[in-house]
This record gives sequence, C-alpha cells and structure tokens, in this order.
Amino acid sequence: MPPSIPSNGPRRGLRRLLPSNKPGLWSITVLGLFGLATYTLVATAPQPEAILTDLPSLTVEAYTVARRDVTPSTAFTGRLQPRRSAALRFEVSSQLLQREVEPGMTVSAGDTLLVLDDRDFKDRERTAEAELRLEESGIERDRIQLEQAIRHRELQREEVARHMRLGERSLLSQSSLNAAEQKLTELESRVAELTHSVDTGEQRLALKQAKFDQARRDLARTRLTAPFDGKVNTVLAEVGDRITGDQTVVTLVDVSELDFYVEVDGATANALELNQEVTVKTGDREYPGILIALQTDPDPRTFTHALRIRIPGNRAAPGQLAVARLPLPVLRNALVVPVEALRVDAAGQAIFRIEGQSLQRIGVTLGPRMGAWQVVESELKEGDRIVARDAAAMDVRRSVRVRERAP
Repeated sequence: MPPSIPSNGPRRGLRRLLPSNKPGLWSITVLGLFGLATYTLVATAPQPEAILTDLPSLTVEAYTVARRDVTPSTAFTGRLQPRRSAALRFEVSSQLLQREVEPGMTVSAGDTLLVLDDRDFKDRERTAEAELRLEESGIERDRIQLEQAIRHRELQREEVARHMRLGERSLLSQSSLNAAEQKLTELESRVAELTHSVDTGEQRLALKQAKFDQARRDLARTRLTAPFDGKVNTVLAEVGDRITGDQTVVTLVDVSELDFYVEVDGATANALELNQEVTVKTGDREYPGILIALQTDPDPRTFTHALRIRIPGNRAAPGQLAVARLPLPVLRNALVVPVEALRVDAAGQAIFRIEGQSLQRIGVTLGPRMGAWQVVESELKEGDRIVARDAAAMDVRRSVRVRERAP
C-alpha cells in the first residue's frame, strides 16, 4: 500500500522555491508567467486568410460631348441709384426766412423749397430800375437837344457867312465876325458832345439794363425751387440760419426710374451696345433694364468702362443691392459639358471619360459658364462620352454601368 502524501506537501514545496519573507516578488513572478503564456498563444495562433472581393460597379449617367456656339455671360454686383439727384444751393447769401418742405415730400418742378429774407434784394432791384429809367430819359433828352443844336449850328453858319460878306464891304466890324465865329464853334462843340451822348446811349442803357436784370435775378434767387419732379431727400437748414452760396441746403432725387451703375472690363464692354436689353435682379425679383450709357474710352487708372442700366423705379428702391448679368462675346464651336460633370479636388479640375466599362480622369481648363453648362478646354473631343453628374463620387478603380442622358 503506497504511503500517504500530506495534503500540504506541494504547497510546502512551492513555498520552499519562493522566499516566504518577500510576497511582492512572488506576485511579480506569477504575473510574468501569465504574460509569457498569453504571448505564446497569440504568436502560435493561425493567421486568417485574406478574402478578395470585387468593388461593386457604379451606375453613371452619360453625356456625349458636343460643340456649339455659346453666348456666355458674367454677373456684376452694384447698388441702384436714383435716375437724377441734385444737391441744391442758394446763389445769394441771406437769412433763411421760410422752410416749405421736409424730407420725403414729393415736389414738382418749380415748387418752392426754401425762402430767404429778400428785403435788401428788393431795394437793389428798385435802385437799378430807377437808374435804368433815368438813363432812358437822359438819352431821349440828349436826342432832342442834339436836333436843336444842329438847327442852331446851321443858323449860326449862315450868320458867320453873312458877317463875312459884310466884312468884305467894310459894313461890319471884325469883332462882330469874330463873335459870330466863336458862337459857331461853341455850337459845333455842343453838337459833337450831344452826338457822342446819343451814339453811346445804347451802351450806357445796356449797362443799366444789365444791372437791373442782375438785381432782379438775385431777388428771384432768394427762393429755392425744385429743378425737376422728385422727392426731397434731405433739408440741411433751419429758419433763422445764415445761408451762404457755398453750402448745400436741400438734396432732391428723382426715383421715377433707377440706374444700376457698374464698371466692367474691356471684353464685356465690347460685347455691349447702347439701348440693349439687360436683366437686373434684386433679391428674388428680376427687372427688365435698358443700357443707356457706356463709356467708350476706359478709365486710365482702372482700365474699366463705366455703364448705366436703367430700370423702372416703381418696382425697386434706391440703395438696394442688385446683380446684372451681362453677355460676353460669342464663343464659336466650343466644347460644352454639364456643370455637374466637373470634379474639383486637390488634384485640380477634371471630368471622367467613359471607356467601355471603366472611367478615365481627364484634367480640364475651364472657360466661361452659362447656367448649368460649362465651356472646357482639354483632351476631350466631340463625341466623347463622359459622366454627366455626381463627378465627386466617381472612382476610376470601379467598373461602371451606363445609362444615356439626353443632350
């Protein structure tokens, strides 16, 4: 019969292997053995076999590239302006007496806006008119006196002639002849003086008339009136202010029609003509416009051409942002593809050409865009079939199934 083994025999043997006075070392040893076993299992485990699968094919919509004549366009942004605007000033200086309008009021051409104190101007007009009337009276008086002086001169000439005949017969003294001749000289001098006065009367009268007209115009200028139908935009003076001729006191705008102003490049300007119809868009609304002004010679600093497009004013408001789409020169026989066929990524701009059941990426250079269509320059040629849409999702590694797109 075999000898019995004490139940605590193996434990005693393990304890003899590990120092009983170092429990930390015992724990580290156990952990090391466990890690070694784990590593052995992982290193000797069989590797899974790679299973190769084909990528699913893509269904693409195809478009056949075609050439056509296209009229591209470009958009320009600006603000709508009143058809006309005026910064109004007085041409004379005085104190503001009346303020007849306020901002926002509608006025007609000729309506009074502001009135200055006109008392000094009325005095100047009356003075100038009086001087004019006196000059007219003086000219008429000189004309009558000239006629009389001429008659007196002729009589005196006859008197001198008579004295000379009598003097030849010693019937009259020399002193009488001299007195008659002196009288004739005085009359001739008077006739010359009056003749000059009458002859220059029109010029003197014109000077007095101009002075009177100036005074009358200055009096009229004490009332500031509207030069055209429109709306008062601002009033910059109050009753009692001293107004001078160098300050703007009222701004007036005509909003019956609005102008879209923008500056364009030479290529765009050369494609435009006066009276051409152009569509202007504000927000989600479009308005028909007419090109009414186009600068022929560009600005020497910016090399741009200024233009104005006029639209009806009852459909939009001044100050609104607007966009005008202007046509560019016609491109003849250009390659055109759908915009959705373009892919733009880090590698550049490209489209995908369909080669059987595979795709080929083709780099392109873009030309003008016309809505949903894009002019391209590349290795494409007329008749090539390309992916018409969803170009961003294309992968040249995948096969394709094709369905045709209507041209």
